[in-house]
Amino acid sequence: MRELVDLVLAVRCAGCGADGARWCPGCAESLGGPPVRSERGDLQVWAAAPYDGVLREALNGWKDHGRADLDAVLAGALSTLLAHAPVAGLPGSGHGALVPVPSSATARRARGRQPVRDLALAVRPRRVVLPALRHGRPLTDQAGLGQQARARNLAGAMRVRSGWRGRLRGRPVWLVDDVVTSGATLLEAARALRAADAVVVGGVCLAATLRRRPNDLR
Repeated sequence: MRELVDLVLAVRCAGCGADGARWCPGCAESLGGPPVRSERGDLQVWAAAPYDGVLREALNGWKDHGRADLDAVLAGALSTLLAHAPVAGLPGSGHGALVPVPSSATARRARGRQPVRDLALAVRPRRVVLPALRHGRPLTDQAGLGQQARARNLAGAMRVRSGWRGRLRGRPVWLVDDVVTSGATLLEAARALRAADAVVVGGVCLAATLRRRPNDLR
């Protein structure tokens, strides 16, 4: 049935644009390498792959151009990442809850959904997902901003939703986002969660921008 639907709809690979597959075997190799480790401030972050090439193209399509058909593929990569990310000796952290980084109100309206939340909900085996964060004020679009400007833009911007503090107190959690660049978004999210007494184990993302070496993104 899927092959028939793909034929009728002329599905193209989200990475390279080849006909007949949502995500072709060649592009799948971009998610098949070892995890990429980075440190952003006091937060350790793990990414499935570098943010480059066909993966960059695919993530842009998934997030902003209606390619929700990639949810299962990308959630599979995140599931593998969570299964293999080393865990510091924190009780329960290996199966910690997932807290997706929230979309802005403008992005939610434009996309008609929240891709990162949907990604966290599709992780298998299923984990507890706590959409506990919100933006407390409007933000400037992060695109084009440098590291310091991103940090200023996000400082104090996130809040824990009313009524969620009790579910976060003392609980190990993983932050989930699609791409990590400067790390300002994840660090602000971690600050808000720690203010609610959550135990932030680290962050997991689909991709990370490379700065020096693949395993040293600081």
